[in-house]
Amino acid sequence: MYIPLQNRSQHGRMAGVYKLVNASSSVETADPHQLIQLLFESLNETLLKAMGALQRGDMQTKADALGLATRLIDEGLKASLVHNSGDPQADALSAKLALVYNYTSMRLTLANLRNDVSLVEEVRNVMAPVSTAWLQIKSAIKADTQEV
Repeated sequence: MYIPLQNRSQHGRMAGVYKLVNASSSVETADPHQLIQLLFESLNETLLKAMGALQRGDMQTKADALGLATRLIDEGLKASLVHNSGDPQADALSAKLALVYNYTSMRLTLANLRNDVSLVEEVRNVMAPVSTAWLQIKSAIKADTQEV
């Protein structure tokens, strides 16, 4: 479903996407799962920033935040998907996530054009369960490992 980071250059590329925002934690030492979670967290923070800017009428901050949010989705989350893993279930899930990411990216572009805070909120609502599910994957893997 997501690209396994086989070497440091892939890890560095994903870390570079996350560095688009001011990271308070060390991206260089994060594992691939943590990098995706950091992208989800940064996306949510950036969407909140855009919403606040829209409510204040701060168009420059709004444009910057929505541009960054779109990059986090397109260059981070969507770019990390694997579509031909050989596992039909994983490939199907990857395709569905790509559709979600395409949809949210288009909605953010529309929000930027229309200065529409409700579209930004819609994207937050669409991405929240995806982010929550991503967190649960790590917990489930950890629980399975402890049972063995």
